[in-house]
Amino acid sequence: MENKEDEKLVCCAHCGCAGNEEDFEIVNDEFFCESCYDESVVCENCGKVLFLDDDEVVHVDDSFFCDENCANKSGYKKCRDCGRYEKESYIYYCERYSDCICSSCYEDNYFTCDNCGEVCENDEMCVRDNGNLYLCEYCAEDYDRDHD
Repeated sequence: MENKEDEKLVCCAHCGCAGNEEDFEIVNDEFFCESCYDESVVCENCGKVLFLDDDEVVHVDDSFFCDENCANKSGYKKCRDCGRYEKESYIYYCERYSDCICSSCYEDNYFTCDNCGEVCENDEMCVRDNGNLYLCEYCAEDYDRDHD
């Protein structure tokens, strides 16, 4: 029979409930009760224990991050239009808005100017050269001035 003096009482780092150490899970040197442990994940970037009910937690595919900053450090960017996170290699950067656009939103709502390479909204598109040239408004003005 185990001696009561040998039992070590600990508190859950999340909810504060107390219990025997042997009934708790240890993550990053912190104790978590079974209930909190079952609702926790670990940030893929910094290793911090996260809880799924936290509004700051970013969930991308099968990965979890503390916040947008940790997601960015792991190569994910948030789309300015839909708010979805996507791998940086699939994101379009729009200098005009100093923001990122996912590939899906780009295909639906944006184009890249054939002259300056800037990502622009479709409603800013100016088509020239019998439909073979797609220009932003600024480059279209220069094109028109040079081709009059």
